[in-house]
Amino acid sequence: MSKKIRIYPAAALFSGRETAFNSHLVEGLENAGYKTNFPQRDGYEFGNLSKILSKNMEETKVDTAVQNIIYFLDMGVFLANSDVVLANLDEPLDEGVVVETAYAKMMGKFVIGLRTDVRSP
Repeated sequence: MSKKIRIYPAAALFSGRETAFNSHLVEGLENAGYKTNFPQRDGYEFGNLSKILSKNMEETKVDTAVQNIIYFLDMGVFLANSDVVLANLDEPLDEGVVVETAYAKMMGKFVIGLRTDVRSP
């Protein structure tokens, strides 16, 4: 039995439009037989994580803690345990996608760029 390819969709994930697109993309990949590491589903949601942390730490440190947790989960777990990175390169480029793509290349991962906008950048 062959191992299924695991894909990490590197994409902006902060607006409703981005969330809907990413969810649709991951659903299509999984329906096609791929596994995915999808931070918006498999990781932490900013709002919920912030609420939990604010009960246990100073309010002024919550935002930094949330950013660090999500960064280490994405880079140290999801990205590291993926075979392929599918990077959304629509404009404006998301800084996180750029970092994840560069890090994936340094790790020797196969990176595929995706653009949905037909205009030249």
